[in-house]
Amino acid sequence: MSSLEVRSIADSELDLWNIFDDKSLQGTLFHKSYWLRASGEGFKIYGCFKGEELLAGMPIVCSVSRLGVKGAHRPPLTPYFGVIFRNNKAKYVTRISDEKGMGKAIAARLKELTSSSRYVM
Repeated sequence: MSSLEVRSIADSELDLWNIFDDKSLQGTLFHKSYWLRASGEGFKIYGCFKGEELLAGMPIVCSVSRLGVKGAHRPPLTPYFGVIFRNNKAKYVTRISDEKGMGKAIAARLKELTSSSRYVM
């Protein structure tokens, strides 16, 4: 997928994110902005956009250790987490290829922002 932009979703876009989560096959309660807020941890949601269209996204909890190491992990008491994708009616191979490209774009962005990431999906 060409021309993908991965950026933080602004607070004003959280309703868009929650609606996206409702429509995604991978979306869960644990991806919702209100769940993330209730965790008490600082979080950001990174969305993968093509133009203005949200195609995928992943919330992360940001942390900085005493040594200044920037990290990302899932919130406490959250049994499932990970990238969620828009529903795609393309052929199976095309859909998997698109999702792989979006996942790579999000992972590359997180790698730029953090020194350490800890995810169990």
